[in-house]
Amino acid sequence: MGPKEFNEKLIQMVPEAKPGYEDEKRIYDEDEEPGSTIIVEDVLMPLVYKALEDGDKNLLSEFRAWLEEVTSLKDEVCEEIVYICVFEQAFSEKKLEELKKKVFGPSAMAYLKTTIFGDEQKSPRI
Repeated sequence: MGPKEFNEKLIQMVPEAKPGYEDEKRIYDEDEEPGSTIIVEDVLMPLVYKALEDGDKNLLSEFRAWLEEVTSLKDEVCEEIVYICVFEQAFSEKKLEELKKKVFGPSAMAYLKTTIFGDEQKSPRI
C-alpha cells in the first residue's frame, strides 16, 4: 500500500485526523503526498493520546477500527508503520499497556505478539 492510499484510508476511518493531514499536505508540492509515518506519528497518535486522556470513546473506536483494518491486511508497509508509529511510539510514551487494554483488537494484538513489544520477556526496557 502506498502513502496516498494509506493516508486516505486513515482520514476516511479517523476523520478527526483530516485537518492535521491537510496541514501537513500544504508543506508538500502539489503532486507529493506526506509520508504515512509523519501522518501517524505527528497527527494521529497525539489525537489518540488525547482521546485516552479525555475518554473520547468515539475517536478510540475509530482508531481501533483503522488499526484492525491495517493490521489485518498483512501488508509489510502497513505493518512497519504500525510497528514504528504506534507500538514503538506508544511504548516510549508509556502508553502501550493502556492502548492494549482499551483499544487494540484481535488483529492488532496478533500482530503485536509477533514483535518485541508483545513478549514481556523480550520487551525493551527504558
